[in-house]
Amino acid sequence: MIFAAIKNEIKDALLCFCLEQCSVNGGVTVDEVENLVNKAFEVFGKNPCAHIDPISMYRYHLYAGEQYTYEIFPDEVRDNGILCERCLHLGTFLANEYSDNTDKIITRGYDVVYDLDREEMILLYRVIFSDNIVTIYRVETEWIEDFDVTEFMLDLTAQITTKLNQNGNIILGEAI
Repeated sequence: MIFAAIKNEIKDALLCFCLEQCSVNGGVTVDEVENLVNKAFEVFGKNPCAHIDPISMYRYHLYAGEQYTYEIFPDEVRDNGILCERCLHLGTFLANEYSDNTDKIITRGYDVVYDLDREEMILLYRVIFSDNIVTIYRVETEWIEDFDVTEFMLDLTAQITTKLNQNGNIILGEAI
């Protein structure tokens, strides 16, 4: 499926998402949000053949090195935690990072994905625990704390553009 085939659906979903986020903080007009979203999609339109591959998004992920990950976290266990069967990961927004004196690092933030089956933006709150093992936990949520639509759209545009440039073409193909 070519990006242009669903570009308008993604654009509409992103506009709705941003308007919902702005409704909590206020201070931004609908016209301003529409302008930001439209400008982002003008940028994406410059590479009409680039792609973002659909993925499955899991409630939890674990990485313990090549040798141990699948032994500790086999597919049948991992597959029980699917949040989105077929989605496009559009961006990650980090909120805070914490560490203690035992080399454990805790990072929290958000993933923004477009669910191809539900045809809407999904906001996922994420917490990453890392030491020798990296564990990611995600849960669907409604709001990004301290949401600033201008910063959000600039950052999201940069992340999507980077993905598109890395992939060379915007083809939204079948789920893997």
